[in-house]
Amino acid sequence: MSQEISYSSSEGNFAPVAITTLSRIECLKTTIDSLGRCHCAEYTDVYISVDYPPNTKYKSGYVEVCNYLNTIHDDHPFKSLNLYFHKANLGPFENYLWLVRLILSKYNSIIIWKMITSLPLVS
Repeated sequence: MSQEISYSSSEGNFAPVAITTLSRIECLKTTIDSLGRCHCAEYTDVYISVDYPPNTKYKSGYVEVCNYLNTIHDDHPFKSLNLYFHKANLGPFENYLWLVRLILSKYNSIIIWKMITSLPLVS
């Protein structure tokens, strides 16, 4: 149901980072850039699960996300970059659970990165 692409760059033993996405390209780019500038990024395995669009409204953003992720494999600072492209829509919650289960089958800890573009001000 998904396609895995993994790119490795160095050694280390840190908790992996989980990122789920669908079509928010600018948010994803900012997230990858921010993570890449973190101390010890070169020792961190990053897992990204890209959900398939539920309808055509999200298709162009999905294509942008897939194209972007496939272009950064030669230029990432992480220990590994593990990409999963789903071929059917899981929905946000199932995409998240799918990735968490996958990572926890290999590691005993995980860092879950939640991309937030903006929050409403609450007084």
